[in-house]
Amino acid sequence: MLPAGADARQVTRQLANRFDHDPTKVVTAVVDLPGGAAGRSGQLAGYAERLGAPDVP
Repeated sequence: MLPAGADARQVTRQLANRFDHDPTKVVTAVVDLPGGAAGRSGQLAGYAERLGAPDVP
């Protein structure tokens, strides 16, 4: 588990160290939002879309 303030580099590093690269595997992320998710569905959907986008150089 990463600390709440972990930046993207920490997350990327941990994923690379702990899991084999296999684009067919599913990774489930759990996010704890202060104040709940009410009214944030648009932001969450946009974030999920960016996470699912392929890396294109």
